[in-house]
Amino acid sequence: MTQDKREYHQTVLLEDILAPETCPYRTKLDKNTVERYERAYSLGTDMPPLRVAKINNALRLYDGFHRLAALTNIGAPRTKVCIVEGLDPQGLGWQGAALNMQHGKPLTGQDRIRAFKVYMEAGQNRKERNALKSYREIAEDFQGHLRTTTLHRWMHKYYPKIANRMSKGKGAMKEHPAIDHEQGVLKEGIAYIGQTMAAYNYLQNEEKRGAMVAAMEQNLKDMKAGGSFRYPEIDEDDF
Repeated sequence: MTQDKREYHQTVLLEDILAPETCPYRTKLDKNTVERYERAYSLGTDMPPLRVAKINNALRLYDGFHRLAALTNIGAPRTKVCIVEGLDPQGLGWQGAALNMQHGKPLTGQDRIRAFKVYMEAGQNRKERNALKSYREIAEDFQGHLRTTTLHRWMHKYYPKIANRMSKGKGAMKEHPAIDHEQGVLKEGIAYIGQTMAAYNYLQNEEKRGAMVAAMEQNLKDMKAGGSFRYPEIDEDDF
């Protein structure tokens, strides 16, 4: 069932923003853009709020990766965000890419390929009743940033089966398979825990180590109180 979309502004802690390890629609962040945003934030310049999707009570970043990097680098504890409810988790990459075609650092050639792929993975090339959009309609979704000839070439290169059905005027083969985005978030979360452990091992001062242990214990307490969960089954062969 599709949720009604609702958005509102709020100031949140940076640590409460869940950001993918890499930007879905960029090969890498631009260092000069991040530094320019750092100066702007340091001078108190009014910057657009980050856009985050509220999914299962978590705030998932989908627009504002350069701004978040800048805020992190200058040590900002909190920032203003636009919280959007009712977004499909599978389409967040494309939502961010579409917004970045209107503002911010322009997408590079490689970024546009990534944007095209998140567009396809989100099933944006489909219309009602599983019909496929034409290249002209897809080009309109990309707001003039990609020509139909480029889309035709990329479709044949990256999605040849879909390109073949488009050339024959057929619809999609089946419903677009759902992507397990939670698995990606799980991997990112576990990686962050690993980074925390590395930071703990770096510390030599016992009081500072104790502060980190206390913070982890509080986070673990909050996790257990935050909702139902079950531990994964352990295969006896692992012992």
